[in-house]
Amino acid sequence: MKFNSAVKAIVAIALLCATASCVTVDQSSRGGLNLFGGADSSSADVSKLPLTAEQLSHLTTGKSLVRMDEMFVFGNNGHLFYLDRELHTNSSGLWFLKKAKVDRAGGRIDDMLCVAIDIAEKAAVTMMPCIRLFPDPDGRKDTYLGVTTDCANTDNVMTRCNFEDRRFGYYVSAETAGRPSPLRPTLINNNDGTITDRVTGLQWMQCSLGQQSFLAHQCVTQPQLVSGGLSDAQKVVSDFNKKGGFAKKTDWRLPTPEELKSLVVCSNGKPTPMADGETCKDPLPSGLSQQFSKPTYDRVFYGEDAPYLTSRVDQQDLGRLAGAFGKFGKLIWTVDFSSGLANPNVPSEAVSSMRNSLDGKVADPVYIRLVRNDTGISDSKPAGSTRKKK
Repeated sequence: MKFNSAVKAIVAIALLCATASCVTVDQSSRGGLNLFGGADSSSADVSKLPLTAEQLSHLTTGKSLVRMDEMFVFGNNGHLFYLDRELHTNSSGLWFLKKAKVDRAGGRIDDMLCVAIDIAEKAAVTMMPCIRLFPDPDGRKDTYLGVTTDCANTDNVMTRCNFEDRRFGYYVSAETAGRPSPLRPTLINNNDGTITDRVTGLQWMQCSLGQQSFLAHQCVTQPQLVSGGLSDAQKVVSDFNKKGGFAKKTDWRLPTPEELKSLVVCSNGKPTPMADGETCKDPLPSGLSQQFSKPTYDRVFYGEDAPYLTSRVDQQDLGRLAGAFGKFGKLIWTVDFSSGLANPNVPSEAVSSMRNSLDGKVADPVYIRLVRNDTGISDSKPAGSTRKKK
């Protein structure tokens, strides 16, 4: 269920954990349980008690909830950040805690979490989606069963809701988003959205190009896809620097294949950096598992397990793309963080992966992680330390 342009309903959402390893939401129906009340229900019918206002506030304030492809970040001041990760759109809104009379017979009152998307002023909305969270019927820890319904926007804490129109779904809680520490001792977290490698002297953006941060949640939006060739990619980077760059630096650039390969980490223990054309499991040294975590970069970075663009272009035999670009053409090198593979596989006039190009057409635009030469780095810094902003 998607949101409309004014008020968007929560259907099933789960708290986003700090490392973005979110739990999949199960939206199976629990209609057989008399948990939620209705116009003619009694208090006895509503046997499970939902979370109180205090519990809801603790679960949401300064934290985030995510529903499959939708994410909600709750600010301390009632402001809301909403992200649709399927449509790659984001907007702001408001959130409130309300109370509603659940049944007529017993007069039971429940606490509810209400949201309004694309709304800057509370008075601008008349109805809004609200949700109650109940302990999981199966007793699972940190799991809640939720129900949403439309409620009136009132001037006081009490609201009126249409409990005849109810939607069900599971909710999973997690901790407040934190700032992960680098796994590699050579990496320094500059605490300004950048990471410096003491060995290479390179300063990297933690977010992929296009990602944005909100409150304590880093890089929560989708990365920008580039699909117009190397010249277009370089223009995107140039415009980025002209608009102020990042972390008070305006000399960000595309990395070389060797530089981008230095970020590859194989969790199965295969040594890195790897030779061109190798992956984390091919060839595989004796005694190592073929299983490894994705994406194949240090957890301190954010982005996708997908090909990332470099600045290197080589003349290559295009093989199956010969009909579209001629027998020989220029290919851009990428590093694929789903496997660690570095190779020339993107036609320079159409920045995209060739993995699905069986008919001579290119597909799958690629991502960008920017880098710069950090001339202020000192080799005397302790491994894994952090340093102040420059």
